[in-house]
Formats: sequence, structure tokens, C-alpha cells
Amino acid sequence: MVRLPRTFGGRRRRMTVQLALIGLCQAICVVAFSVVLHVVADRARHPSGGLRMTGIYRPFAHWPSAALLTALAVAAAAAVGLKAVAPPLAERLAQSYVHSVRLALFDQISHSEAWGSNRRTVGVTVLRFTGDSTALRQWVSRGVATLLADGVFVLCTLAVLAVFSPVAGTATAVLVLLCGAAAALVGRRLRDKVKETRRHNGRLAAFVNERATHFAVMQSLGRGARDRRVLSRRSQKFSDAVVAQARLNGALEAVAEAARTGSGLVVIGAGVAAGARPDALLSLMPVAGFLGPPLSSLVRVQEYWQLSQVARRRIAEVISTPARLCKPAAPEPLLDGPGQLELVHVRISGLLGGTSVVVPPGQRVCLQGDAAVGKSLLLAVLARLHVPDGGTVLLDGQDIARCDPNELRQAVRLVSPELPLLRGSVEMNLRHGEGTARQQDMPDEAATFTELRRWQDEALAALLPQGLRTKVGEGGQGLSMAARNQVALARALRSRPRVLLLDAVESKTTVGGEALDRVLAWYPGTVIYVSQDRCFAERADSIWHIADRVLTVRHQKANQPGRTRLHNG
Repeated sequence: MVRLPRTFGGRRRRMTVQLALIGLCQAICVVAFSVVLHVVADRARHPSGGLRMTGIYRPFAHWPSAALLTALAVAAAAAVGLKAVAPPLAERLAQSYVHSVRLALFDQISHSEAWGSNRRTVGVTVLRFTGDSTALRQWVSRGVATLLADGVFVLCTLAVLAVFSPVAGTATAVLVLLCGAAAALVGRRLRDKVKETRRHNGRLAAFVNERATHFAVMQSLGRGARDRRVLSRRSQKFSDAVVAQARLNGALEAVAEAARTGSGLVVIGAGVAAGARPDALLSLMPVAGFLGPPLSSLVRVQEYWQLSQVARRRIAEVISTPARLCKPAAPEPLLDGPGQLELVHVRISGLLGGTSVVVPPGQRVCLQGDAAVGKSLLLAVLARLHVPDGGTVLLDGQDIARCDPNELRQAVRLVSPELPLLRGSVEMNLRHGEGTARQQDMPDEAATFTELRRWQDEALAALLPQGLRTKVGEGGQGLSMAARNQVALARALRSRPRVLLLDAVESKTTVGGEALDRVLAWYPGTVIYVSQDRCFAERADSIWHIADRVLTVRHQKANQPGRTRLHNG
């Protein structure tokens, strides 16, 4: 099971410390600026130099005027420079964290079973990578970073402010607590609205993605007007939820503005009420000016926190789901072999009982059965794209569950409507099928694969308008169904697999016409294909039939005429 990455794990610890140090340095700069400004104001009021400086002002009492003015300029410039340094560092921290979250999500999804009705929709999955990741990024860059940098700054500044003027320090601390309490109350309501908004957003994204991807289905069924009304309702619900959430965000903005403007009024007002001298008030003014924006940012943290909590929970739901196709902790290297498959008490819940059968290398097996009996799912089990509920699948004597999955999927290839072509070019799709050639290929077997590949390349170049450079849309759009299946078949054979699994071979057009004939006649490995077609069934060495959760095997003639057979089992 993949775990959600730690926010401050690895190199992010160093960036976290740096942000806290930035907040501390900002506080030092503001305090230094205020102290030096107080000394300059006293010196301007007493040009004869008769003033006696005490406390934190003493170290600056005898500085020349030029040095004091230089110190003012340096402190102000440093405070401004630190403000410029903090945002990119916070964004780097956020991007590092979100990058690790995206990789964890991708690992989880890539090791999850694609077969089954309970898989998440594409729209919701994309939402996890975009919306949820953005919420986490904002929480780290604008929430965590603000707590580290501005939080340290505010605490240090309040402590020094209490030294300057205990009344002003106490009054400002009370203001901070009141604004924090108000933000927390708004945040409670905001969390419920965030959940509602995200729920409507997910439904809208799933609906739009499905209709936009398969708009031809909507057109062919005449569902355009009705689906438009559904889209309108879902879009309106999402809009209403966003507006309701915006109202609460506006309340947080109001609290943040109250904290920003109120800090200056409270500091100066408390100083006047306490009878502070004009020069002392002058030293309090920069403190109040620098304190306002960080207080406003700290109030806004509540918004990012609530958004991130919901996003984190949704991502955790995906990541915490057991990924049954994960790479074993100590994977066994896949040894070379002729391609013998063996099922040992394989069980698929609700579809297939404990089944044991052996497929000798080089055999052709035709898999038959009524609809929804589990034929496609059984092929997915043989390809290790679905985990059976019991039993073991052996490839040349090795348990495929213990093998390196990357090596296994080069040795066992599946061609299925569930595995469409990818956006790009035909050549790019074929490159996706490339693998490491087997080290112990027999000379005649290697020659057969080479000849089959040459023929496929020539056939595709003649069939497609721009040859292998022909553009392919999402899911194979732009190509005829026969061309899509022929490219998919060529892609599967690129790694010279030992076992080839073909789903939905109902007629020659579904798998590329002559290409299937060539494969059944020339391909030296084991082939298992799903077909109810009589001509294809007659070419098989044996027929598997699934009915009532039982797989029965009927053997036919041992050798079919015209087939290149390198392994006779």
C-alpha cells in the first residue's frame, strides 16, 4: 500500500527551517528599524545630546547620525528583501511536496486493477491530480509557509512590542486572539461548504469527461438535448455551491482586513492611551505597519487549511486502497522459457471455481462461453492485470505473482478493447510495445519474429495514409476499427512475448484481417484467444469453455496445417 508522503519529509525539512529563520530575521529587522528610528527621533528632539538612552536603546545612543541613517536604510532594505525571498522558497517547498503526492498517486493507480466496475472514473481521477493537488500546494505554500515565516515574525514582534509598550503589546495580542477565534468559527462552516463544492465538482467533471470523450454515443442515441439539461443542472448546483463557499471566503477576507487595519489602530491607540511620548509613538508606527499584512495572511490560513483537509482525505482514500498489482518486495527475475502456462486451482469470485489446466508451449487455445462468464477477466488474470481470488498462475514453472511485473508483461501480452491506442502517432504506439529481447531466442524463432514484424510494418505502412507517422487520437480516434486492432496487435508483438492473449476475436475485421491469420500461422509462442467464430475455433489445439463457473477443456487435432511450430509441447 502506498502511503501519503510526509509534508516535511526529506529535503523539505531544510526549507521548513529556512522559512522559520526568515520570519525571525524579519522580526529582527523590524525591531532594529523601530529602535534606530526612536534614537534618531530623540536625537532630533535633543540636538545638544543631553538625552540619556536606556534599555534596548543604549547600544545605539552614541552612534553617529550617519551610522544611524545607514542602519535605518539597511534594516528597511533587509526587511523588504526577506519579503521577496520567502514566496519562492514557500512555493519550492509546496511543489516538492505536491510532486511527491502526484508520484504516489500515479504509483497507486498504475498498480491498481483496471478490470472491474468499481474503478474510479477518469474525471474523478484527473480531479485528484489537479484540484486536490492544487489544494495541497496552496496549503503548503500559503498556509504552512505563512505559519512558519509570518507566525514566527508576529510572535517575536509581539514580544518586543510588549517591551516597547506593555499596553500596546497586550492590546495587539488580544486582537490577534479575537481574529483567530473568528477565523476558526468561519472555518467550521467553510469545511462543510468545501465538501459540498467538491462533491458537485466531481460529478460535473465525471459527466463532462465521459460525454466529451464519447460524444459519438450521445449523438447516435439522440441524447444531446437531454444531456445538455443534465449538464445544466449539475453545473448550476456546482455554481451555487461555489458562491456559497465564496461568501464564507469573503467573511474570512473581512476578518483578515480587520486584523490588518486593526493592528495599526490598536498599537497607536494603546500607545496614546498609555501616554507614550511622540518619539516613542514614532517607533511604534513601523511595528504596526509591518505587523498588519502578516496578521492578515495568518487569518487566511484557515481557508487553505480547510481546503487541504478535504483534498488530503480524498487523496488518502485513493492511496490507502490496496494496490494488488504492486511489485513484490523481492521480485524473482523471470527466467527464459518456451511459454507454458499453468493454472493451479485458480478461482475468480462469482465467475470461476478452482480451475487447474496446463497449456503446453506453442499451443492455440480458443476460449468460449456466454456473455459475462469471465472470459476477458480470465485473460487479465493470465496477464497479471487482475489478481485472482485464489490459486496460482505459472509461466514456465514460475509463479507470475512473484516475478518482476515489467519483465512479465513483456513475456505475456494482452490485446483487448480495454487497452486502446494512446494519443500520438502509430509509430509512438508501437514503441510503447518495445521490450528487451529474450536472451535465449532460438535462431528460427528469432527469424520468425523478425519476419512477422517486417510484414506488420509493411502492412501498416500500406494501410495507413501516412504510414507509421499517421496521427492517432485519444483511444485510437482517426483510425478504422480494423486498423486500430492491427496496430494494437503489432504493438503487443514488439517485445517478442512467449504468450499472446487476444480478447474479442469474433471476426477477421476485429483484429486486423490478414494479420490474425499470419499470427496464428507464424507466431511461435502460445496463443489464447476469445472467439465464438467457428473458423477460428477449428484452428485451435484445444477449446476452453466456461459455463456455471466451470472451465472445461476439449482437445482437438495436435497440429494444424501450415503452422510454424517450434515447440510441440
